[in-house]
Amino acid sequence: MKEDEFEAKKELLKGLFMRYSSLINNRSGQEKDMVMKNIDVILDWYNTLLKQKEE
Repeated sequence: MKEDEFEAKKELLKGLFMRYSSLINNRSGQEKDMVMKNIDVILDWYNTLLKQKEE
């Protein structure tokens, strides 16, 4: 993976993470669980991106 492609994808994931992180403060119960699941997915995508960069 090219460095510029990696950085672009990394910034996209960072933006998504920041967006969902800000949403967690205003939620409770099931809504908060959904936001946390979305954050988990974003972190999984980031880990996959790191593995792709290493290849």
